[in-house]
Amino acid sequence: VTGSVAAAAGAVEGSCGNTAGAEVLYTVTVPAGAFDLLATTATEATGEGDTVLYVQATCGDPDSSTFGETNACNDDIDVASEIYTSAVEVQDIPAGTYTIGVESYGIADAALAFGLEVSLRPVLATGATCDMAGIMNRCAGGACAGGTCP
Repeated sequence: VTGSVAAAAGAVEGSCGNTAGAEVLYTVTVPAGAFDLLATTATEATGEGDTVLYVQATCGDPDSSTFGETNACNDDIDVASEIYTSAVEVQDIPAGTYTIGVESYGIADAALAFGLEVSLRPVLATGATCDMAGIMNRCAGGACAGGTCP
């Protein structure tokens, strides 16, 4: 999807970075099964915009421990390389409905256009045929070896 974050203060907060800016919220429903949720603003539509991206099980609750990890929020992909777009990966996400928030870093002086890509990556059991690069799917038991999950 593409959208625009207004130049204003926001009402929802992520658990990383300066999330004082306005936000655009989306919901995604994860079906039953084994999946990773991947989301990124590193798209052509975002360009070089500075975004904050987060996933919340309960809208408005910045506590990312819901997922048993701390990477449900990302301010910058790589500051050293000056990549200020964001990416989040929540492995083994439970079935349910989640809120994905996109914000500009801080309270911006102008609206920020962005593109958001969200996908669910299947997590495969031992013996399943897998993608060696781990892009289309991921093996639950370790790295894909020879096209088969260990």
